[in-house]
Amino acid sequence: MTGGQVNPPSPLSEMGNKGMNLDWKRFITDQTISFIDNETAPLKKITPNIPVTTNMMAGNPLMDPFAGFDYQKVARHLDFISWDSYPAWGNDSQTTEELGRNVGLIHDFFRSLKHQNFLVMENTPSRVN
Repeated sequence: MTGGQVNPPSPLSEMGNKGMNLDWKRFITDQTISFIDNETAPLKKITPNIPVTTNMMAGNPLMDPFAGFDYQKVARHLDFISWDSYPAWGNDSQTTEELGRNVGLIHDFFRSLKHQNFLVMENTPSRVN
């Protein structure tokens, strides 16, 4: 922990430290919310009618939400939801149908966070690079 922040587990330092991993999962949501609130406060002050968002993500080839990150809690600090959709089509761990199902599920998950439509901010129809 440096400067009041919990540093993420990193291959450059320590990945197997269970205490560090637990701290990261316990504090990453609140740390992210603090960042969002601090960044949006001046914008809301001068442009209160302009909505704010940030790019949510789902990771790994299965398109799972990140474990330990409370998307519902973060959503309360945003005006609408947006996310970056990068399905790993043609991966070796699942069929195209399974990945398509998971992409649909994560779309529904992000829509459910505010019970309204959402934006896909970034997307790729095939493998990136």
